[in-house]
Amino acid sequence: MSFDPEELQEILSIYKAESEEHLQRLNECLLVMEKDPLRPELLEEVFREAHSLKGSARMIGFHAVERLAHSLEDIFAAVRKKELTLEGRTFDVIFETLDAVQRVTESWLADPEGDVEDIDDLVERMGLAGKEETPKREQAEGKTSEKRVRRKEGKAPGPEGAEPGMIRGRRGKKETSEREGVRFEVEETIRVTTHKLDDLMNRIGEILVTKIKFDQRLSEVRRLGSELDDIRRAWGNLQRQMELPDVPRSEEAMERLIESRTETGRKIARLHEGFAAFLTSFNEDSLRMTLISSELQESINRVRMLPLSALFNTFPRLLRDIARGEGKEVELKVEGGGIQLDKRILEQLKDPMMHILRNALDHGIETPAERQAAGKAAAGIIRLSATQRANSVLIEITDDGAGIELGKLKSIALRRGYATEESLGEMTDQQIMAMVFQPGFSTKGIITDLSGRGVGLDVVYSAIEMLKGTIALSSECGKGSRFSIKLPVSLATSQALLVRVQDQVFAIPLTAVDNITEIGLAEVMTVESREAILVEGMPTALVRLHDVLSLPDDGIQLGEGDRAPVVVLGSAEERVAAIVTEVLGEKEIVVKGLGPQLRRVRNISGGTILGDGSVVLILNVFDLIKSSRKVRGLWVKGEREKGEGARRRPEILVVDDSVTTRVLEKNILEGSGYKVTLAVDGRDALEKAREKEFDLVVSDVQMPRMGGFELTEQLRSEERFRDLPVILVTSLDSEEDKKKGIEAGADAYITKGAFEQGSLLATIKQLL
Repeated sequence: MSFDPEELQEILSIYKAESEEHLQRLNECLLVMEKDPLRPELLEEVFREAHSLKGSARMIGFHAVERLAHSLEDIFAAVRKKELTLEGRTFDVIFETLDAVQRVTESWLADPEGDVEDIDDLVERMGLAGKEETPKREQAEGKTSEKRVRRKEGKAPGPEGAEPGMIRGRRGKKETSEREGVRFEVEETIRVTTHKLDDLMNRIGEILVTKIKFDQRLSEVRRLGSELDDIRRAWGNLQRQMELPDVPRSEEAMERLIESRTETGRKIARLHEGFAAFLTSFNEDSLRMTLISSELQESINRVRMLPLSALFNTFPRLLRDIARGEGKEVELKVEGGGIQLDKRILEQLKDPMMHILRNALDHGIETPAERQAAGKAAAGIIRLSATQRANSVLIEITDDGAGIELGKLKSIALRRGYATEESLGEMTDQQIMAMVFQPGFSTKGIITDLSGRGVGLDVVYSAIEMLKGTIALSSECGKGSRFSIKLPVSLATSQALLVRVQDQVFAIPLTAVDNITEIGLAEVMTVESREAILVEGMPTALVRLHDVLSLPDDGIQLGEGDRAPVVVLGSAEERVAAIVTEVLGEKEIVVKGLGPQLRRVRNISGGTILGDGSVVLILNVFDLIKSSRKVRGLWVKGEREKGEGARRRPEILVVDDSVTTRVLEKNILEGSGYKVTLAVDGRDALEKAREKEFDLVVSDVQMPRMGGFELTEQLRSEERFRDLPVILVTSLDSEEDKKKGIEAGADAYITKGAFEQGSLLATIKQLL
């Protein structure tokens, strides 16, 4: 069978898409059948899929896939006839065959005239599996592979009745040597539903109608231009007549002069009316064109969109194979597969997500014995979910495994030189957790083929960065981990926040903007030698964006009563508050690369062109956060540096007889930038308060030796503690108890039943 190159390219592209669909569906059905083999409807489906795969391969003369699919079909036929029962080893060889189909297909499409993988051994083992001849199967498994068969020599054996060879382009043996070595590039394809194409055609029709209207507007402009020329000539004549030397003019000449001036005035009025009408019509047409262009852009984007299920459905098989190799049990739960993303994003997202899933299974999910010893179910759960958020998509991968221990991360960071004791002391828990994205950072104790080789989550971090997205990690030791990936829906256009930094305008991807606010001098604090502000109750490093971008200092100071706009940027559990000159608002932009000469510019990820023709650089938030760590000089200078520049972290005394409550409150407060000292009861707290100065006390009420009411009364009885703020946190929620707290001198009374982190932090902020 012979085709010209264009026909061959189209056929191979169609075959590639079709074979991928058959393989995907076979994997999905077989994974279900492995757990529940008594599903006749699935058996019929896998038989049909194998048969279709065999037929399409036969049509193009791809005998390797035809033979493999034929062996699959034989096994499913035997099961249908109840001559064979599917069991574990049979599933293994079936899945191995599906992998072989994918490998030889990719190899062949890359080089239709190249070598083909030897599949004789696999086909024979499939035949033995279908006959349940264990001794022969074991003998076949021990055979060594023969030399690879070359298709172009016609040595690939086919099924009975099939001709050797394959589909060929029109070049044959008689073509000149200049054509030898030609390779047919298989184009990527997308299957598009007819309603999407109909929608595009409708949009094109509307554009044509609007084009006709614009042609009409062009005619109106020409008419107005002609009228303007007439007025210009008439006005010139009138001016020349009026500029003549004083000569006697007859009454008739004066009337003509006046009439000429009047007529010129009427023409100007008509021109003005015509121009106003034209402006109104043109504005309507322009708005209509803007609307149609936006709708057309959305329609084209939808054509490129694919559901996340196209990616998510490839993972169950991956986890099944890894889990079997690791001796673990895992169940993958998928949600939100119907949400759609740009095809390019899906293609580039596959590898980083596979890495995270492997990481979750290898590092997170414990063995069945370990899980049962910890009181968990033997099978671990990995949940893969997606939710739509305006022009972005949030993908979360969670597991109920061992989680990550912060102490272990600190130890690794110190041992391998990622941080020092001093720098770790300045980091929040989130910043310490984010170190797993550093190149070469690994928590694996031994090197395996799955992980621990130093090619870690930095690869994932870089891949998400290239997709203009963000990634964050949260974990609780013993309970599991969560990766949160936020991505734009499309790479062609994106929503951005335009900001002005001095006299330059920059674009910040909106997916990386956590908050926009204004700050004053009083809101700036110093945390571990760096100035910061509270954002949602959490201390966040404060920088001037022009310092981070190494722009010249404008010399502007933030004085008392002044307010400065701040954009809070977030990436991988780390945030930074950047002071800008002005926030200009949100805008949809078309993202352009910087070209090969400027492939990697620090802090810059690309550029865009605004409607006025100006070029605006797009900031790389990942780089900005890294660069901001090196910036210490902030907006607040001058007198503040002399007086409050060394402002210390507020110190809080936490008093509770419950170790769980003490640790919980300590973590909350230290995570918000406070220093914390613990006391086990009121008497212990009173002794520590007399030895050291504190800014605030948080105390329980019911405690041995001395309770919270007594502690508060005792503190108020001593002059040095009269103004020391005291917050009582207790489960006693009656009005009588609250009255006792007020009488004792407490500044706030929070009941544990209604306790939440935000209320405690807000109360502390108000009292300090």
